[in-house]
Amino acid sequence: MNLENGATLINEGTLGTAGNTFHEAYVITAHHNSVVENHGVIDAGTNPDMVDFFVDGAKGVALGHQSGVMADGSAVVNNHSDGVLNLASRGNYQGNLGIWLKGNAVLNNDGVINIAASQEAAQIFSDYSNIGIEAQHSTVMNNRGTVYIGRAAQRTPDEAVADLDIKQPSIGVHIYGSATYNGFDDSSIVIGSKTQNAVAIDIGGNASLNQRGLIRINGNIPGKEVAENIGIVARSGTQASKVVNYGTIELNGLNATAIVVEEGGNITHAGTIDVNGGLDPQSGYANYGIRASGQSARAIVSGGINLKGDGAICVYVKTRVRLISWIRGRLILSKGKNKPGISSSGRTLSSTMVPPVARMSQRRIPHCIASTAVRRLMPLC
Repeated sequence: MNLENGATLINEGTLGTAGNTFHEAYVITAHHNSVVENHGVIDAGTNPDMVDFFVDGAKGVALGHQSGVMADGSAVVNNHSDGVLNLASRGNYQGNLGIWLKGNAVLNNDGVINIAASQEAAQIFSDYSNIGIEAQHSTVMNNRGTVYIGRAAQRTPDEAVADLDIKQPSIGVHIYGSATYNGFDDSSIVIGSKTQNAVAIDIGGNASLNQRGLIRINGNIPGKEVAENIGIVARSGTQASKVVNYGTIELNGLNATAIVVEEGGNITHAGTIDVNGGLDPQSGYANYGIRASGQSARAIVSGGINLKGDGAICVYVKTRVRLISWIRGRLILSKGKNKPGISSSGRTLSSTMVPPVARMSQRRIPHCIASTAVRRLMPLC
């Protein structure tokens, strides 16, 4: 479907693509000031009614470069509370994309967007990703619904479906340019229990993040070869005043980090991080609240980090990190054991304030930096 010059599409049924080539094919394109009203299902490589038309069945449906919606100009895409968009896992060496926002386009999501919603193809090793929403230029995404990485495609938002084994790189929301993501209180981004190598929100450059919802990482796959799951990645050029997590990030599985700050990146954490999962019994990999690495990486912490799993680490800094700033931040140690407060590796760690540390009884205990270089605890108090 192609919309131009103010046209409006109201979808109450099912629209989709299947068996694409290596060249990109969209289910819907919306240009200028056109409007998409989705009350039904948009399938990008996931429609079950098409399975019998392909020799390879569902694998054939997902084949090729799949894309759901492309909106540019001042187009608006409304995925209503009864709307579903399903994006297949990559079927070849190209990446798949659920919704691509360009120009001044706006996406309002009150429904469900499922990413990597089919069994992934084997032996695909390129760096391309399954991306739910890609926002660039001056676009805006307003999320009051659910973005889910790594479960089967749905026919309705409340349909119960199983999580899928997903190893390919996946991104829930990719924000760059001067784009803005607004995650409201009732929004959620979920990484499924069998998913690895996924990022809920990836932001860079001059983009803005106002994340007040829930990010839940359930990936629970043990092993040394398992790739990490991440809540928010702040890349070079991001500004702490414009990239803020006010919401909750839950780490419920293994080998995950709530917030990663890369070289030249900046972020403010003013919400809550719950590190519920513990050490991977096979690899020994830990779960981290915040990890910062590279020159001028900066995290301002005015929110809370709750360490509940065994071996969970509050903050890990590596290689010339400029600053970890604690402003009325809280580090709470509850259940579990062996929990370093701040772990460092490399040459630089600068902290403007040591966070208050307490157990659930609120009894004050010494705060420590755990240095991986010397493998000992160094109390600061």
